[in-house]
Amino acid sequence: MNTKFSKLFATVLIAAMALGIVSIIATPNARAQSTPPASPSFYVNPASETFYTSSTPVGTLFNVTIMIATPNGTAAWSIQVGFNASLLQVVGAGFTASATSMLFQGHSSTPAGPVIDNVGTTSGYAGVGSVEMGETLLGTDYVNASTASLAWITFNVTAAPKSGNFTDLIDPGFGLQPGVAETYIILQSPTTTYPTGEIDSPNTAPCTYTYAAASKTPPTISSVTQTPTSVNDSVEVSVTANITDNSGTGLQNATLLYSTDNATWTPVTMSLNGAGLYGANITGEPGGTTVYYEIEAYDNAGNMAIQYETSYTVVPEFANVALLVIMMAIVLASAVLITLKKRGR
Repeated sequence: MNTKFSKLFATVLIAAMALGIVSIIATPNARAQSTPPASPSFYVNPASETFYTSSTPVGTLFNVTIMIATPNGTAAWSIQVGFNASLLQVVGAGFTASATSMLFQGHSSTPAGPVIDNVGTTSGYAGVGSVEMGETLLGTDYVNASTASLAWITFNVTAAPKSGNFTDLIDPGFGLQPGVAETYIILQSPTTTYPTGEIDSPNTAPCTYTYAAASKTPPTISSVTQTPTSVNDSVEVSVTANITDNSGTGLQNATLLYSTDNATWTPVTMSLNGAGLYGANITGEPGGTTVYYEIEAYDNAGNMAIQYETSYTVVPEFANVALLVIMMAIVLASAVLITLKKRGR
């Protein structure tokens, strides 16, 4: 393994990572977890990482974790993670259990790396960076089939788009060329599917890195409607609003916040209904309660809009009864007056 791993430092990568402009819009700072490819495999968590220029400046740091799904008998591993060095720079890397990977935690092992290349010296391609790491168990030791973390890498965002998106891959399968495998798994114990030996082409899944230009214009909240307008004792209230995105990134969420003391607020996620309006409900409150509410909305660029505080007071049940009695009294009095007038003719 040590001899094999030493080849990492002289390998020429067969492809450069491309700088692309795409129109895909995703959630800001999205961190969707990866689904492990079929074992044996290396993959990256998160599966995607997306930033917007309106909320994330150049110089932002973020982490990814290199994962592995192994067959029974794994005794060594090696990775070469490739990235576009014109967009990102690595500022740190290490094993996930400090001196060892979580995969080999509790075992005696010989680690190799990390070797960080932010220029492209190792690959031979300018602008193609790489991180090289590996680890070998001592003696005849091995681990059973498992899924575990191997390494962490901290990236620095070094370039931002003026329009459109930058998109690229943080790829744990980078660095393969015919006859020379720098991403591999070595098995110590024979199994039915994978006998003792080296797996030179494990499955891989990258992290898709996106940095998108976005407007700083917040969403618009309009046509706020409360139903019913006159609220009776313990009656639920529906609030709807027309909410539109102005940044070009799409609306991320809308929230109705309400309070009965104007201090402690309860958030309720607003859902888009068939009429194109966002709506949520406020629970029924006792008569005499004043309910305050407002609406907040975020777009996918992190811009926020707020429709400021509105309120209503719940009509007590006894007030309705009293009103009914008064109305009945008025009707009765009117009937008596009409009768007296008729008799006086």
